[in-house]
Amino acid sequence: MSLKAEIETWAAALELYDSQNFDEALAAFEDIADSSKILFNIGLIYATLGEHEVAIENFRTATSLDQYLAVAYFQCGVSNFLLGMYEEAVKDFEDALMYLRGNLTIDYSQLGLKFRLYSCEILFNKGLSLIYQGAEEEGMTDLQEARKEKQTPEHSVIDDAIADRAEGYTVFSIPVGVLYRPAMSKVKNLASKNYLGQAKLVAATDASETFVGFTGSARAAAKTSTGPMGEGPSGIVRRGTTAARIEGTVSRSAAANDLRRRPSENTATVTSTSRNNRSATTSSGSRPGKLPSMSEARARPGGFIDDFDDPSDERMANWARNVTAAGSVSSRRPPPGGRRPPPINSPYEDREGSEGEYPETVMSGYAEMTKIRVKLHHGSDTRGMAVATDMQFDDFLGKVTKKFSLRAGRVVMKYKDEEGSMVSILDEDDWESAVETARAYAKGRAEGKVEIWVEDSALS
Repeated sequence: MSLKAEIETWAAALELYDSQNFDEALAAFEDIADSSKILFNIGLIYATLGEHEVAIENFRTATSLDQYLAVAYFQCGVSNFLLGMYEEAVKDFEDALMYLRGNLTIDYSQLGLKFRLYSCEILFNKGLSLIYQGAEEEGMTDLQEARKEKQTPEHSVIDDAIADRAEGYTVFSIPVGVLYRPAMSKVKNLASKNYLGQAKLVAATDASETFVGFTGSARAAAKTSTGPMGEGPSGIVRRGTTAARIEGTVSRSAAANDLRRRPSENTATVTSTSRNNRSATTSSGSRPGKLPSMSEARARPGGFIDDFDDPSDERMANWARNVTAAGSVSSRRPPPGGRRPPPINSPYEDREGSEGEYPETVMSGYAEMTKIRVKLHHGSDTRGMAVATDMQFDDFLGKVTKKFSLRAGRVVMKYKDEEGSMVSILDEDDWESAVETARAYAKGRAEGKVEIWVEDSALS
């Protein structure tokens, strides 16, 4: 079973357990019962149901897979104590103390189990088992040791038990409802991610328009100016057009007259007024005329198209003269000897809701990851390679097999995820999870990084 399917089953089983559907939760857990955590969960559920014999079997299997799982020895001892098997309980609590390795406590919350195992609780349980077994003096000695290692206010019950010589007391245990749970980051990453995003409309003249462009209905609905020639919006002087060199040095007003276009019904007249206090040569800097206001620009959505619907001979001739004189088809080149005109802000910057949507993604410094730098460990040999993010699992497996000269079908790969756990790479889903780990390491940069350990299955 792939890692993704295992986590999905794990999460579904926990939902069933939380809703107290214990039988269905057990059935779901048993489908993925190949790790010490899952087997420990199964044992806890059986212990909750009072079936301690089956619980003990699962705790034993869990410790066979992970011999350092001290909490499994601890809970197995609890089940043996509740069954009256005090000798077995003493052995389990001794093993739990041994694998506590001299620590006063072990916090399992980082591994997904919200429980702290304390040495004083293990000593108390062991002493209580000895007392119930008949070894009262030896049991009281363990209770005295437990009192010296108390950690929380709840451990004051140890003092009461010593005062009452343990009569009527029972053992410490994991609370009902506490199970191993997968990390929330892993559960969230199960959902498919749309890295391309959703297209957004950033320009429209009507609420009914759902795409960027000019439609016939929008042009028909627009209110256009029908005033006399020369009385329109403020004159528009095209940058580069008035600044183009026309056969050496000519007057500014003469160039403007040559470039004046015949007005159409839906367009504004292009005007230019000569200024007496400015030089008439084209070597002087040309300043662009006053731009139309945002309301005027929005009121004429079809005006620029109408200019090209009726290409008169006069406009075509003027355009040809400009191209010949300037030596370039582009009409946006700055004047040869003048200053570059200041940039013109887009009118859409003032639109409600436009601030921060698109510029933020460009200017924030975020880059989509395009390459993964892989560090490969095989025995004492460490190698490196760079792969693309869209590389398939089979292609990557082939490259690794070839790099270490291994036989096909015998390569076992594991990577270390964000939580430090070693995760096997067996199929495409596991490889995608490794890519996600590299993406998390990249943190918005174009290059990610992941470490992979390679083994030969015939030698393991």
